[in-house]
Amino acid sequence: MTSRDRALDRTDPSAIQLVIDHARRKGTFEVRERSYVPRPGCPESFCLALGFRHTGRVDDDEVVLEFPLRRDAA
Repeated sequence: MTSRDRALDRTDPSAIQLVIDHARRKGTFEVRERSYVPRPGCPESFCLALGFRHTGRVDDDEVVLEFPLRRDAA
């Protein structure tokens, strides 16, 4: 698990929701992507619980997830 993943796991979901709301208000991006290495302790379940979804893509052994920022992209 990377330090970035450990930090994400300790993040309060309500704080993440504030960031999502801000990004949606700005309207600059349609989706937010993140990736993870699938192994024990990875942040997959945390990200899926937040609303990220699988894209079906793998980049350098990392599974790519996306989060729709535009409500019509959901």
